[in-house]
Amino acid sequence: MLSRWVYEYEQHGDKAFIGNGVSVPNTELEIQRLQKRLEELELENEILKKIQEYSKRWEKSNTPSSGNTPRSTP
Repeated sequence: MLSRWVYEYEQHGDKAFIGNGVSVPNTELEIQRLQKRLEELELENEILKKIQEYSKRWEKSNTPSSGNTPRSTP
């Protein structure tokens, strides 16, 4: 904890601690956190797109008109 305070003081000087010792938000860390989250969401989105595409192909290949499903005879 003390090392963080020293770091914040070195980076921001007297403006590092405003109010009741609340440090200045570390925007660099927040940007990194948000970039990582963006990458995760983009990957999830790509996976969902592939699943949707696969599902559409599977449904299309298993329709009665495709000939891949057994037909009941009366």
